[in-house]
Amino acid sequence: MRTELTSQLETWLRSVTYRPGVTFSISGSALEIKVHTVDSRSPRDELVEIDVTHRTQLPPFDPRLPEAQLRATFLDFVRDCVLAMERHESQEWFRVNGRVVVDPHAIDLSRLP
Repeated sequence: MRTELTSQLETWLRSVTYRPGVTFSISGSALEIKVHTVDSRSPRDELVEIDVTHRTQLPPFDPRLPEAQLRATFLDFVRDCVLAMERHESQEWFRVNGRVVVDPHAIDLSRLP
């Protein structure tokens, strides 16, 4: 359901830029960061370009906050999502002797109860 708050968030989001190949949108109740990048799994001599979407659920923003505070809170959230996306991508790319050290797609069974 589209709300006045969603419209305001989209307006603020249109003012955000990041590196080339990265776009932002709100889809339903999630922030989407779309990245046109090179597949970290492709061979070094045959780099393959891909499009990746990182989705993060929007937190419950309080529309009663003063506009400046709400905008700052939202933009902090967007920046935190960019940092999480970059952390994920860096984990895919960081290797020792050609092997991924921390695979962000792997389930670490040692952390389960």
